[in-house]
Amino acid sequence: MPNCKIQRDKTFSYIPENRTIHYTDLRDYYDLFSLLHEFGHAHFRHLGLKTMLREKEPFQVWQQEIDAWKYARKCIKPNWYWLFDSFAVDCLDTYNKFLTHYSRNELLNLITGATRQIKIRRED
Repeated sequence: MPNCKIQRDKTFSYIPENRTIHYTDLRDYYDLFSLLHEFGHAHFRHLGLKTMLREKEPFQVWQQEIDAWKYARKCIKPNWYWLFDSFAVDCLDTYNKFLTHYSRNELLNLITGATRQIKIRRED
């Protein structure tokens, strides 16, 4: 586990300047997956989103997000991949819309290294 502070807050985020992970109530698996994703940012000592966008490094933002999701995936048991993969792809898709133009299956391949179809989507 990365050496960082953990603080309850209103959103999930990682603040690199003070190495703090912010999290909300852990109500379901999606919240746990989000927390593990933030641990991924801390593990890799990623730069903050605002810093990278200010320095015009959109590809670095994209790569950091993929790396953090890969880290989170390694923290869960394989029998939960079906749920995790769909959620991670949904989250990556929010960045995908303004950084790249990958299909959902291409996004899945980026975090899993596998070639297969996505079976479910998170229902809100």
